Amino acid sequence: PTGLKRPASQNSRLRPSAETLREIFTAEVTKMLPMPVSVRETHRAERILKVGSSERLSLPDESVNFVLASPPYCTRIDYAMATSAELSLLGFRHASGFDQLRRNLMGSATVPKVHPAALPSWGSTCLEFLARLKNHTSKASETYYYKNHLQYFSSLSSSIREIGRVLRFDGKCVVVVQDSYYKDLHNDLSVMLTEMADSSGLIMEGRSDFPLTRTMAGINPAAKGYRDSFGATESVLLFRKSTSSVAQQINNIPNVV
Repeated sequence: PTGLKRPASQNSRLRPSAETLREIFTAEVTKMLPMPVSVRETHRAERILKVGSSERLSLPDESVNFVLASPPYCTRIDYAMATSAELSLLGFRHASGFDQLRRNLMGSATVPKVHPAALPSWGSTCLEFLARLKNHTSKASETYYYKNHLQYFSSLSSSIREIGRVLRFDGKCVVVVQDSYYKDLHNDLSVMLTEMADSSGLIMEGRSDFPLTRTMAGINPAAKGYRDSFGATESVLLFRKSTSSVAQQINNIPNVV
């Protein structure tokens, strides 16, 4: 895992001034401002910003026209720790709420005492990957790493199912994902997500791949014992909702003899 580390003492902490923070923030926002005039034209519309769990969206069924998502990649990056500086500016403190936030994030490096069970709706590619991971000869594959991946795929599947619930018929969804490796096992997240989406009534209509030559995995010298290449592929997946939630519920009812 990568991320920031808490200093051993307060004397070793970085203490940028408020003016420095304002300058950095202003510079970053300025980079995002330039855009075509047609995009910059204003349209009167209601804008509502909410924060919540992707597994339990506070939205009615079939109420959304378009979804744009970039879920955490399955790389065991501790996003809460990696963004702890930004979270502190938003008011999160290690003593109040931070630990709970960290444990609830998709892709969390922490593992709960009770882990979820793998489900058929996750798709054959995901289930095969999990089986190979569990039986891998490397240390803690059957324990920590298996449970960690179960937690990730459970959260991802629930989030995709929620997108299928709130998206209107013929609504579009764009998801950005990246593949990765567990030792020498290829974690083809784009294929896994596509299979999960299919069970939620989301049909893939397009895909664009962007190869990456440098990744965080290449920093770890121990990884070279499992493979020679450390590149990755970032994929932009376009889905369309092909069924209504009512039809979905009917299709999901098991046959009774």
